[in-house]
Amino acid sequence: MQLGFRDVQMLLLKPKLNVLLNLIGLHYCLNNLQVPAFHITEALWSGKIADRQVCVKWRSTDNFRTRGGDQSRCVYLKDLVKGEDDGEVLTVLERGPTYELSRVQVSDPFSGSGDEHELITII
Repeated sequence: MQLGFRDVQMLLLKPKLNVLLNLIGLHYCLNNLQVPAFHITEALWSGKIADRQVCVKWRSTDNFRTRGGDQSRCVYLKDLVKGEDDGEVLTVLERGPTYELSRVQVSDPFSGSGDEHELITII
């Protein structure tokens, strides 16, 4: 069973959900459904989640042994759709760990507990 754009909009692009679930919906719309960015942006604004932030941290395999090799970006959902970060974060999310990346972590910077709430940590 494949979800359509309206299904994702009703189920995953809601303000009561964690931003990480919103990100899954956004990613699914962009990559699996190939919905035009304009429609996704409209859905983010109408769902009142366009200004929510998600943080992505990754480590290059070149810097696997050193702590200083981590890179991270915190971006708004609306900026992910528009490619405001030059597509860097979406590229990391699409590729996941490869021969170039040894670790990818996605977190909610405002989870309320003080600690980052990890959704995905792939080593």
